[in-house]
Amino acid sequence: MNENQIIIEKPYREDDGTDAYLKARILFPDKEETVFFSVPVQYGDYLAEDLADCFVAAAFPWCMKEGYDIVSEAPVSRSILFSLKNRVIPGMSRDSKVYSPIGVTAEPSDLKYDGREYSGLGWSAGVDSFYAYMTHLDAPEGFRPTHLLNINAGVFEEPDIDGKFKRASEKNAKDAEKFGLEALSINTDLHIVFPMFYLSVYPSRLASCMLALQKKFRSGLISGSVELNRMHYNDEVAGFYELIIQNSLSNQNINLSAPGIEVSRAEKIRRIADFEPAQKMLHVCVKSEDSNCMTCDKCTRVIAVLDALGKIDNFGDAFDLDYFRKHYDEIWGQVVYGRNYIHSAEALAILKHSGRKPSKKAYMIARMLEAAHKAAESHRTEILENNG
Repeated sequence: MNENQIIIEKPYREDDGTDAYLKARILFPDKEETVFFSVPVQYGDYLAEDLADCFVAAAFPWCMKEGYDIVSEAPVSRSILFSLKNRVIPGMSRDSKVYSPIGVTAEPSDLKYDGREYSGLGWSAGVDSFYAYMTHLDAPEGFRPTHLLNINAGVFEEPDIDGKFKRASEKNAKDAEKFGLEALSINTDLHIVFPMFYLSVYPSRLASCMLALQKKFRSGLISGSVELNRMHYNDEVAGFYELIIQNSLSNQNINLSAPGIEVSRAEKIRRIADFEPAQKMLHVCVKSEDSNCMTCDKCTRVIAVLDALGKIDNFGDAFDLDYFRKHYDEIWGQVVYGRNYIHSAEALAILKHSGRKPSKKAYMIARMLEAAHKAAESHRTEILENNG
């Protein structure tokens, strides 16, 4: 074995009575690991064990970072091989401080599965996924969501990753039932075998999970997080070029897309503000899995936009409006403090357009937050210098 490559052995399927697994052994120069994608056993026939697409899609960013070529013993879709070799790998490595050019060796395949009739929507019940759901209700067959997907590709943080995934799966099932759709949870160990900062790799990881299901899925809707006019290459946040990743990892079986890149986050909030399911079910919090905490950055920014739009009263089922009214200045103070961040800037622009502006107290709170941040940074610098 070449010490500058990894070998992806032929995928195989295993069932344990509860879950069905699509697995492949990965041979590294100094170790062996097994990558898996798992779904509830009743969805085992969705797993595409004839192609190594999902494993190559999951591996290539890590291999580019570490400098390993990829050799796959199983075929890879011809279009994906071509796109990786001619667009993605050269493009990502061109001016990168992180990624290097690598080779990908596999037999090209044009295998097309019969009976593909489903469309999966990656679901978090947040702004992006609600916008994607709402705008695809009248989509052509094959693009209208049939399944809400809860995907663990590394987004759930340790140490309670299994518990968080289980709770998110339960919530996903409840949301899907309300929409009359099926719920499907996909678990992986990608974050263990190919450890990377999640934001730097999530488009390819989510795409790899969709590719694992290409035996039954015609399309995969992976909600876009960055609008088209802000897209560019970025080593740390792959969302800035996610459209290229989704397009390049689509193949003859499944079309991957990033719905929502056509509008800003604030515009998405404006459009879902009158959508009754969003008014009742919107969940944007990064702290709580069960409710919106009202204090984290995502909660305060979304609340602020809804307030600026005059729509906050529609969301009494999703947000604690009593807390909002009691802490109005603190919430807008956080937004003013983060005014250099695009989503906070959007909230302030909408508020200004409505003829309003944050209170003097909100500006005072923002200055206090700025002072606290500067003091913390100064203290951190002092510690680093003393330990240097």
